[in-house]
Order: sequence, then structure tokens, then C-alpha cells
Amino acid sequence: MVAEDSTLEQDLKEGRKWAASVLYEEHPESFRALRLRAGYSQKQLAQKIGMSQPNICELESGKRKPSSDTLLRLAKALGTTTDIVLKSLNSHSE
Repeated sequence: MVAEDSTLEQDLKEGRKWAASVLYEEHPESFRALRLRAGYSQKQLAQKIGMSQPNICELESGKRKPSSDTLLRLAKALGTTTDIVLKSLNSHSE
């Protein structure tokens, strides 16, 4: 069962990466695209940085701005710089 869960999670991660490249082709700079390229669901990213999933949703929609500490945690979790995260948050697109 553990191996099946691991395979499923890897498939989902690859699916998110595909979605980022295909579905967000016109908005590659958006925070959602950045998150998907890293292979995370909103819930996974939230857990990784110690936040709730609704807060990630608010970041993606532009309804919330991150604190400097949150910005640093997002950059680290997404494997990028704070500048890129800020740029992606400022170019939010649905």
C-alpha cells in the first residue's frame, strides 16, 4: 500500500508540473504556475511552510500579501528567490 501511495503521489506531482506548463502557458509568471511547477498542491505547500491551505489560496488570488517571513519560507519551499516569488504574487492570474 505504501508503494502505491508513493507512486500515486509522484504521478500527481508530475501532473501538476504538466498543468503548469500547459494550462498556465500564457501566465507562466503567476504564483499558481510557480507552485505547480514545483509539484505542490495548495495543501502540500501550506503544510511545508506552516500555513493553512486557504491562506495559499488567498495568496494565489491576490487577496493576501505574505509577511517577510512567509515570503522567505515560500521561496525556500519553491526552490527559488524571494524576488521571483514576489513577482509571481504581483502577476496573479486565474
